[in-house]
Amino acid sequence: MKAMVVFALMLIFGLFSADLPFSSAQTIFNVLDYGAKADGKTDDSNAFSAAWKAACSAATQNPTVVVPRSKDFLVKGTINAPSSPSVWRGRNARRWLIFHGVTGLHITGNGTFNGHGSEWWDLIGSLGKYANSVKVENIHVKKVNFKGTTNGVRIKTWQIGLGYARNISFEHITLESVKNPIYIDQNYCDINGTRGNCESKSTGVHISEVTYDDIVGTSSSKEAINLNCSQSVACTGITLSNIKIESDKSGQQVISACANAHGTNSGVVQPKSCLQS
Repeated sequence: MKAMVVFALMLIFGLFSADLPFSSAQTIFNVLDYGAKADGKTDDSNAFSAAWKAACSAATQNPTVVVPRSKDFLVKGTINAPSSPSVWRGRNARRWLIFHGVTGLHITGNGTFNGHGSEWWDLIGSLGKYANSVKVENIHVKKVNFKGTTNGVRIKTWQIGLGYARNISFEHITLESVKNPIYIDQNYCDINGTRGNCESKSTGVHISEVTYDDIVGTSSSKEAINLNCSQSVACTGITLSNIKIESDKSGQQVISACANAHGTNSGVVQPKSCLQS
């Protein structure tokens, strides 16, 4: 796993650093000073670990681990979420990984993000939950394998949300027995503590310029493609290209379902696209 994956790891540990004991007045901890080679070939994991340990024992309330720009670091391992929501008490449970004010971030190579499953699911929010205006753009996901998951590539927004989510792409995705392989859910609400049976609203997050390309594999449900867009604010500029999803059950077929979803198709799209022009 190359350099920029480490930013996620840094952010996770950084959230805890203020709670740890302090023993040094040093404030800057450059991974190069702890042995990182930054040649893209040598494993720099130990150097990053050493820099973090030093930062977390610093006497300052704002220790900073520095990863120099324009270099290529190789870091191996798994990024783990806390094992239980109770560990996150007092912090924002909707935020596990935070990227703020970062430009030119590239995450490449193989790696694992272990979210520790269902313990966390009830804490996860989505766009527009608090009737706020959101601005999400330039999100690109490539070369991901989903196995036995509830969702594959999903965009979820609350009905009461405002703003936009645009210029998003999902490419080179493989699926194995995924319940919702391709899914846009804009009719998401919470009625008396339960979800579903949402009333129509005049608001909605505008989803546009979303590309699904080279997505193959199997679905565990009948609806392999479900683009359930807002009735008030249509999804526009959706592109389905080179899609081949089959049922994981022998002899059964899968379908597409669309609501107010507009866009174009390219190459083979299986199941047959339901996009409106």
